[in-house]
Amino acid sequence: QNEIKIKKYVCKEVNGSIVAWYHSNDDLREKPLYDPFILESELKKENMEGADIRHFDYLHASILDYIPFVKFRWSMITQCATDSNLRETMQHKHPQVQKYKFHLLDKYITDKNRPYINVISLDCYLRFFGKHEIFLFNATGFQLGPSLVYLFLLSPYFRATFFQTVTPIEKFNQRVMHRIYTNHTLPYWLSALALMGEVKQLFSDMNIWNNKIFGAKLNYNMKMEADKYLQSWRNWYAQFYEGCHEYEKNIESLSW
Repeated sequence: QNEIKIKKYVCKEVNGSIVAWYHSNDDLREKPLYDPFILESELKKENMEGADIRHFDYLHASILDYIPFVKFRWSMITQCATDSNLRETMQHKHPQVQKYKFHLLDKYITDKNRPYINVISLDCYLRFFGKHEIFLFNATGFQLGPSLVYLFLLSPYFRATFFQTVTPIEKFNQRVMHRIYTNHTLPYWLSALALMGEVKQLFSDMNIWNNKIFGAKLNYNMKMEADKYLQSWRNWYAQFYEGCHEYEKNIESLSW
């Protein structure tokens, strides 16, 4: 009599999605190392590459291609949640933004999930004719594991949260999904426009991702702040590939 083997995965329904836990290590298949954040409460309560900082200057400045005199200007910092200087690094010149940012750090980062979180702080400005600019929003971002990203936007004009999930389809093929949660002060059409803008920025990134050439050795200029951030993020992210090389070597079929 032949046995039937069924693969089991730990799943949770959260933020309108079914999130399945997967680990290449059999001992950790049924022991999730961290839990997804629940986002709805963040707005209801108020009634309302990861680390490549230089790529914003080249890929994400354009708002609309046919309005060249109005552009975005971005300023980003990033830090692993385990860094002892995290709160100092995430200081912000706007008191309201800093208060909200520290509220998010205290609410979502715990001793259990800290090793699996990378934090970003992203300021967005509108620049007119290359000279005059106004502050549009700050985004506090959490990358939780390899496939969940949360962006909490705070602006003088609105408050919103973006939730991004990445689902592996096959090797080098992924499905990326974005959701947006907003407060009642932001009209539906404007939130839809913001989501469309987020997707536009993603397509700018995809043009780079799909044409990347990977070298045998990565070189960094550690005198440059951008390279320091990038190396730190890549070292953090490498933990999610632990065991994958051995898994691929031992796989019995060519399917993923």
